[in-house]
Amino acid sequence: MGALAGRFEMTRVAVAKHLRLLEAAGLVATRRRGREKLHYLNPVPIRLVYDRWVNKYTEAWAAGLVDLKRDLEANMEKVFEIYIQTTPDRLWHAITDPNARARYQFGAQIRSDWETGSSYQVEHPRARGRVLIEGENL
Repeated sequence: MGALAGRFEMTRVAVAKHLRLLEAAGLVATRRRGREKLHYLNPVPIRLVYDRWVNKYTEAWAAGLVDLKRDLEANMEKVFEIYIQTTPDRLWHAITDPNARARYQFGAQIRSDWETGSSYQVEHPRARGRVLIEGENL
């Protein structure tokens, strides 16, 4: 319970209350191991609700929405954020130097003169000269 409470902005008491309600509803099964009380998700009642309500009345709608979610998220742009403590010169070198960049971009090489308005291209040796990424330096 302590591990579970640590993941949410809730007190251990509030988590215990929620777990008791889920246990009373049959959605969570518990086992005692010494002083510990282990909680496990019980998927059977959830499946019974699905079979009785969702499957019977809204199977086509639910399947369509799941397909839509999968299709839209499949090509989702990945966004990563990292903070690096370095100097501007060292960062610029890591971004613009083809050899340094290849170390951090799986061997891909970048070509550009890095002037405002000029183009850049990213190629990989295994791509046989095909440009993987291209853009304009702003």
